[in-house]
Amino acid sequence: MPEMNALLAEVEEALVAARYRHAPMHSPHEGISVIREEVDELWEHVRADTGRSADARKEAIQIAAMGLRYALDLCALATAKETTYTGPSTQSIVMRESPGGETP
Repeated sequence: MPEMNALLAEVEEALVAARYRHAPMHSPHEGISVIREEVDELWEHVRADTGRSADARKEAIQIAAMGLRYALDLCALATAKETTYTGPSTQSIVMRESPGGETP
């Protein structure tokens, strides 16, 4: 487990650095674009047969950090109350209420 703890520390460091340097993600579209950019950079290493390099590892860590950033910036907290409505078209709509009582 020491190697996992070290890796998680690297992800945390990348997340903290990103939050310091950049404003929060403003939309799911922006968030997925940031994550996709990191995936594309890792893909370049895989295509170049350098997918096990230190640089590839950095990209994988960035992907993990940006996934966490997405969850922190854009997703409702687990404590938010969700209500699912199913209309006549069998399409479900999920309403989220934040802990403060407001519906976003």
